[in-house]
Amino acid sequence: MGNIEQFEDFIPRIREIINAKIILLTPAQKNQILGVFQRLYELSEYAIGAVLLTQTGDILQSFMEPADLESITRLLEGRFLAGAKVLKEIISVEDHGIVVLIGTGDLITAVMFQSLCPLGTAELFARRFADQINAIVQKPHKI
Repeated sequence: MGNIEQFEDFIPRIREIINAKIILLTPAQKNQILGVFQRLYELSEYAIGAVLLTQTGDILQSFMEPADLESITRLLEGRFLAGAKVLKEIISVEDHGIVVLIGTGDLITAVMFQSLCPLGTAELFARRFADQINAIVQKPHKI
C-alpha cells in the first residue's frame, strides 16, 4: 500500500483548479482571436505557434504543435500545484524555440518563436499579441 498522506496538501489546490472561473468565448470572439493569430504570423516571420489559455491551464484556442503545447501546460500545472496561482510572464529558451508566456487577468497567451528570434523581439510581439487578445475577450458580448 502506498502512502497518500503526502498528497493531502494538494486537495485544496485541486479544488481551486476545479472551482476556477470558466471563460466562455463566443463564436465571434473566436473568429476575432483567429484573426489576431493570423496577423501575428503575417507580421513576425519568427512566430511558429500560439495558444490562449486560462491561468489554470485550460486551453481556449490553440495553433501550436502538440509537443510544445504539452510542455506549456505541464509548466502551468506544476506552478499552480506548487502554489503559484497567477502567471505574469515567462520567457523560456527551449530546444526548438523561444516560448513567451504572458498572463493578464484570467488569461495566459503563449507564443512560440523560432530559436533565432531576438528575445526582445519575441517579448514585444508576445505583449502586443496578449494585449489584442485581452481586448477581444474583455469586450462585452452577446451570447
